[in-house]
Parts: sequence; C-alpha cells; structure tokens
Amino acid sequence: MKKLALALVCLVSVAFFASCDPTTDTPEPTITVLAGADCVNGTVENPQIISNQDETNWRFGFHVESNAVTKVALASLKITYDYVVDGETSQWSDEIDLTGLTTYDYVDYVWAQDDEKMIILENTVRATVTDADGKVSTASLAYKIDAADEPLEAQGFEWKRIGSHDGTGLEMFGLKWTQNNSKEDFAYIEPVDGARLYQFQPEVWDETTTMFGKAELFAEMPVSISLFKGVSAWTSHDYDFVIGTLYEDEYYLIHITRGDVSFSGGTNVTITGEWK
Repeated sequence: MKKLALALVCLVSVAFFASCDPTTDTPEPTITVLAGADCVNGTVENPQIISNQDETNWRFGFHVESNAVTKVALASLKITYDYVVDGETSQWSDEIDLTGLTTYDYVDYVWAQDDEKMIILENTVRATVTDADGKVSTASLAYKIDAADEPLEAQGFEWKRIGSHDGTGLEMFGLKWTQNNSKEDFAYIEPVDGARLYQFQPEVWDETTTMFGKAELFAEMPVSISLFKGVSAWTSHDYDFVIGTLYEDEYYLIHITRGDVSFSGGTNVTITGEWK
C-alpha cells in the first residue's frame, strides 16, 4: 500500500512539473524595427522619403529578444542591405553572433561618418534573427533619399591646335587632339586612357537640362566611339555636333558649334561650343 501511494505521488509530481514547462504556439524570438523621432520607419511597400538637405542624424535598426515564453537564448542576426547608388544596384550583408544573449539592438545611420552625406538613393534593410533552437523571425525597413534635381548650366569651351602642336583645352573632358589631322582634312579628337567618348543626336543638347536628365542619358548605355572627326581642319564652318565623355567618374555633354581655320604660320584650328 505504501508503494502504491509513493507511485501515485511520483506520478502527480511528474504531471505537475510537466504542466509547468513553458509552451507556446509561437516560440520564435521577437524582432521589431527601432522606433523614435529620429528613426527610419519606412516599409518596403512605402519607403520613408528623406531629403538630402535634411540635417537630422537619421538612424535605423532592429531590436531583438528571446521569446518571452521559452526564454531560449539568441544565436545570430543577419542584416542584408539592398541599395542603389548612382543608378547601380548592390547588396551587402553581415551576420552577427548573438550566442548566449537574450536581447540585442542593431543600429546604423543613413548618413556616412565624418558628417559626409552618402547619397544612397534607395535602401532596403532586412533582418533575420535566429535563436538557439533554430527558430527564426524577420523584419525589414526601407527609405529613399530625395535628392533635388539641379538644372544644368552651359559653359563655353575653346579647343585650339596650332600647327603640329597638341591641341589644348580638351584635358578636363578626357580628350586629346594629338594626331596629325587626317588626309581628308578633319580634326582627330580621341579619348585619353581611362575615358570614354560618345556621340549623340543634336537634339539631345536641348533635351538634356538637368543633372538627373544627364545621368539618365548616359545610363542608357550609348555605344562608345574611339574617334570623332566631324570638324574640318581646312575650312571654317558652323556645326551642330553633340558628343559626350565619361572621365574620372564625371559625365560631360559637349555641343560643338563652330570651327575656325587659319593658315598663319601653319594650319591653326579653333573649335568652340558649350558643355554641361
């Protein structure tokens, strides 16, 4: 009888402790987007718009915690950035070891360090937290930088070649005028090493009026050329040529409007127009 009573006590004890073991239908760790007046709260579907003139030190990130019921420790946090800079899409990711932790805050900033603004036109940040039991939760945020489009201001240029000397005034555009003019009496304009040269239809000059418009023009991947020889080295003329260059990460749109030729002490050619 005593053995039966002892067995019943043990059975009840086991049932009691088993019933006290924490259980939940949602055992995943928790993850939330950081909140605050200076925190990015845009979603993938509705990114937060931030002006590039905004002086707020915008921050963003995620708060993660162990599940409130299971108390299982965290294991890792993976952060993935999908961003667009100057029209180019890139991805960056990092995995943070959270072994043994039960809470963690991941924080980053919209602007680069040293008070220099890094214009990321679009940025989507995704976070995945995993606990020691392999349970996973995710969250995401997104923002866009609203950089004001600036009008282009045309400026004049003058390229000269005196006799057989190298042409001058072309250097800033990544161009050179060093070859002898061709037997057809045209000036040979070429890109320097590291530069690319393009030719466009004349109407492009009037149609391209803003910085974004110029960036879009070159983003359409025009076919580069190795030589431009539209300007006569024999007679003076008006022209309507539009060429462009990519040099040292800068785009130049160039409108050639005039070529003047004289023969004082040799063949002297002056090419003028505007660039923007």
